[in-house]
Amino acid sequence: MDKTIALYMRLSDEDDNLAAHEESNSISHQRKLMLDHIQKLPELKDCNIIEFADDGYSGADFNRPDFVKMMGLVKAGKIQVIVTKDYSRLGRDYLEVGNYMECIFPVLQVRYISVNDSYDSANSFGSTGGMSVALKNLVNALYCKDASKKVRAAKAVLAKQGKYIAAFAPFGYQKSEDDKHMLVPNPVTAPVVRLIFELATKGMKYTEIANYLNDNGYDSIFEHYQKLGVRRCYERDIGQHMWSPSTVMGILYNEVYIGSVINNKTADNIDTGHQVVQRDKEDWIIVENCHEPLVSVEDFKLAHKMIARREVTKRKPNGKWRKSYIRCGICGKGLYKYGNKSSYRCHNGHVSRIRGEELEATLLDIARNMALAQLQEFELKTDLDVARKMAVVRLEEFEIQMNKDSSSDDIGQEIESLKKAKAHYAKLKFEIYDDYTRTNITREQMAKKTAEVKNKIAERKVHKSNIVHERKFVDFLSENISYTEQIYSTKELINNPPIADCYITGSDQVWGALTPNPVFFLQFGAKEIKRISFAASFGDGNDFFKDRYISKVTPYLNKFDMVTVREYKALDVCKKAGINGCILFPDPTLLIDMSNYNRLLFSNLSTDKYCLVYMLEGEEKTKMSMDDIVAFVKDMGAKMIYVASQGRFDKYAKQYPTIPQFLSYIKNADFVITNSFHGTVFSIMYHRRFVVIPKKNGNNTRIETLLSQYGLQQHIVEEPAMIKNAYNDVVDWTLVDNINEKKKKETVDLLQRVIGGK
Repeated sequence: MDKTIALYMRLSDEDDNLAAHEESNSISHQRKLMLDHIQKLPELKDCNIIEFADDGYSGADFNRPDFVKMMGLVKAGKIQVIVTKDYSRLGRDYLEVGNYMECIFPVLQVRYISVNDSYDSANSFGSTGGMSVALKNLVNALYCKDASKKVRAAKAVLAKQGKYIAAFAPFGYQKSEDDKHMLVPNPVTAPVVRLIFELATKGMKYTEIANYLNDNGYDSIFEHYQKLGVRRCYERDIGQHMWSPSTVMGILYNEVYIGSVINNKTADNIDTGHQVVQRDKEDWIIVENCHEPLVSVEDFKLAHKMIARREVTKRKPNGKWRKSYIRCGICGKGLYKYGNKSSYRCHNGHVSRIRGEELEATLLDIARNMALAQLQEFELKTDLDVARKMAVVRLEEFEIQMNKDSSSDDIGQEIESLKKAKAHYAKLKFEIYDDYTRTNITREQMAKKTAEVKNKIAERKVHKSNIVHERKFVDFLSENISYTEQIYSTKELINNPPIADCYITGSDQVWGALTPNPVFFLQFGAKEIKRISFAASFGDGNDFFKDRYISKVTPYLNKFDMVTVREYKALDVCKKAGINGCILFPDPTLLIDMSNYNRLLFSNLSTDKYCLVYMLEGEEKTKMSMDDIVAFVKDMGAKMIYVASQGRFDKYAKQYPTIPQFLSYIKNADFVITNSFHGTVFSIMYHRRFVVIPKKNGNNTRIETLLSQYGLQQHIVEEPAMIKNAYNDVVDWTLVDNINEKKKKETVDLLQRVIGGK
């Protein structure tokens, strides 16, 4: 087996600040030195080489991103040799370095080479080679402490001068090219910070601001620095890809945005470099007017005032209420014992059915178990991994059973299996809690596993509600459409492709995945078979139109005999991919003769005047509330038929019609209000008055393209006052039909020319 060599390089803050070591310790110098050494070793010069570099990390800390990644590959058996410039690049903690050299590397059967120290574990005797190694490691540790003290002393002087000394500029700023201790506004992120303060001054809460930023596609702090290729300490954390209320709060209370520099906020361990405590505010070094502010002092204070006004608790407990750590089972609010009464209740008025004495006894038992768990946690550390694996296995077993049960064709059996699965998951919740009380798992592990189980139960509930509706769709297909045997396995399709003269993919979002599926790009079958995309779509997401995605799909697109797409943005993707002659095709729904739809219509619908509201996704993703829509329908003097997707929740009654009912609802409607692409399509085909409510995130390219082709862009409305204008707009449907007939003919003619025949 060919060996894989890991070159590990490290440049610390101490190296940056000590000029005498700057060149010798540079990443490029370390790389060259190690490569030259490897070429001198015949058994290694032809091996695979992987590089790992931690830039800006202390040698006292072994929790460095690339070092951790390297050791992960070592443990997986994918790296057999590790090379460093010297021992200090591996680390400056002489005890930990010795542990790696004496214990970890030998156990993992890894050869370790330190070039400048002339050390090679393959040629050493007595583990590390004796006292010289130990002395060098000790010197490195002492050097690390001395260097750290000097760096801290230099930083203290800069801090008192109001210089910015942190490693990374705060979000909204960047370091000046002329002075790395000076902050200047970042042209990309500064507007986001200003927007956050603007929203706060309008009275929006932290959660509302975070949701607004996420819904409108603003990169989170993590995503911003990730795109720049900058490693941040929180990069190890999960969940930083989205804006969160805590992140918003951190920005709103950071005085750096009013031009101040704040240093000395934390106390560091001089030996390890780890931040261990937050200093009291009176110990902070605050210097005002150090750089250009992003917000005024007045707006800074106003934001705090407005948020404080909205974030207060609706009802504050008076002196009679005593705080409890018990939560209400209905709303999740804290339960309180009122006065001398024996019952507990929450601020929302929910009263516990369990007497206070029983609740308090239960609480004491939980407290005892938690204390016992904390005492025994260290002793049971080895068993924790076993318990964690067992919990994962249980979840996986039930998930497999769920998938097996849900494949039944019989609705009654499927619903029954869902009921059983729900009971299983409920039982699993108690088992996880029992593991916790018996100290088999930690409190954090219990919370995580319990949350996973709750999510599974919620998924089963949604799945159960969808079964009947899915069955209606399957029955419709079997009654009205004749199709070949379906193949759902990618492997089967590639290994045993269908025999045909031409393969066609589309329409809809067949290319709407950031990791392209070769099957949807027709990467199967013989090369001579013609391949055509028919009104294919990349979806609405902005990521599909970025260079990194385009580079992935370019090899696939260039193998097509003809590429047609559904949206203007998709034309741009194909152009960047080097596809000449890409054509914009209408959605095939528009190409079918109306007689095929009309034969499906219901004839027993009410003749009363009504407005059809057809909405997909959650209300929070659409630029108009249901309250505004309902108010307009009421002003029309019409009744409302509300058709919605399963994931849309609001207080208004909804219908989930069959396909024939859906078509009939549109054909007979006086007016259609929708955010759906196909709701828009059928409104046009049936000559209905309609409006389209766009999405908040701006991803409306499908509908915008469709309406622009027919000159109906004015039917996209964002404000309630605009609905009436669209309702009164007189559309020349003859012109629309002529455009559609022309598109039909062009589409058919082109397909015939490419495919051949009729």
